[in-house]
This record gives sequence, C-alpha cells and structure tokens, in this order.
Amino acid sequence: MEIILKKDVLVTLVDGPLLADGAVKMIKSAVFFFKDVFFVIPFRSTDMGGKDTYYNGNEVFAEAEPMYNEGKYAELYDFLLESITEDLTFYVAMLPLFRIKVSWGPFGAFQFKKGSATGIKNQISIKKKAERQELKDFYGI
Repeated sequence: MEIILKKDVLVTLVDGPLLADGAVKMIKSAVFFFKDVFFVIPFRSTDMGGKDTYYNGNEVFAEAEPMYNEGKYAELYDFLLESITEDLTFYVAMLPLFRIKVSWGPFGAFQFKKGSATGIKNQISIKKKAERQELKDFYGI
C-alpha cells in the first residue's frame, strides 16, 4: 500500500477491519481522504465465516482515479459525494472518534467512529508507520 499526497487529497488502497451491519468484516477498499471528509470505496468484504461479498468499487474507482490523476479534485469530490453511500462517507468534524496512532507495529492504527462514541471502533489498517504519520500530518492532528 502506498499513500499518495497531492495538494488537498490523499488516496490509499487498504485492507482492514470495518464494522458493517453489526458484524466485523475485512473490507478491501480504496480510501480518498479530503480535509473535511473521507470516502471508503469497497471492492470486497469477507465476513468472519469466510463469505465474500463483492461491491461496485472497481467501477467507482475506475471513474474516480482519472479525476484524481488529472488533479480535478473538485470534480472528484462531487463525484464521490454522489457515488458513495452515506454509511461509507465520513465527515471528519462529525465523528465522535477520529484518531491516528503512529506507534510501532500493532500499536499504530487509524481509528474512527460514526454515531455514538461508545461501542466498537472502526479501524483501517495502514501498516507502515511513516504512512500513518503522513495521514496524521495531512489532518494536522
């Protein structure tokens, strides 16, 4: 996985656990980070029983990637607002938990929570410490 920073947009391909419909799933996805919001574009999820579910993430990403590469960030933002469901759109200021731990190995994580501050946290696995630091710097926290 590589984090690529271009102006006010950061994109990464991740594979990590997210809470979905009350069950922990491993979701392979692309994440587009803007200063105020981040969008999770799911490709595939695997539940605890090993069942795979596929999403239209490849189609969405295929349209979003050229906008990103061409620096059309306003168009990309609008496209993602229309294309990504509300449950996979995360407004940073509205999250009761938004934390990026840069620590070594398993102690580092990108955690967030939508809804109440209690309960299970969502977490995206960003394996490299330098990439977690870059994300933390991107948000200035």
